[in-house]
Amino acid sequence: MLAILLLIALLVIRTGPDTLLGKALRRPLVDWPAQKLAGLTRGRIMSLVLIGLLITAGIAVIGKEAMQIMMMAMPETLAWLATIDLSILVDALVAAALLSGHLRLRGTMARLRGIRRDAGRQPRTRRRARPAKADNEDDPAVYWALAA
Repeated sequence: MLAILLLIALLVIRTGPDTLLGKALRRPLVDWPAQKLAGLTRGRIMSLVLIGLLITAGIAVIGKEAMQIMMMAMPETLAWLATIDLSILVDALVAAALLSGHLRLRGTMARLRGIRRDAGRQPRTRRRARPAKADNEDDPAVYWALAA
């Protein structure tokens, strides 16, 4: 019965996508599942596979009672996995903020130390280059060196 209703809904969506009924059926049957599937990441898929394997192992070892216990704990387990996923992101952001603040503080302290050291000194004067003395005035290479 459900399969027939879904086929009728898909025919309505396919034949009349711009009608009011076609738009109303398209949102919950096409757009929403596509949006949820696009949000899946490798980590979430691996977590779901791991949970499925744990449930399968529990059923194989203990039996029907293990399945009932796992199903009762499923919402809390999924919430816990989502919390771990978010906490890793928050930890990375906090670490980046602390590192950037530390680097800014080190740069500021270096500038302040440089200001304190140079506070009592006179500014340095640059040395002038001394002109080369010509030992042999007949050699033209000496005059080219002085010109350069």
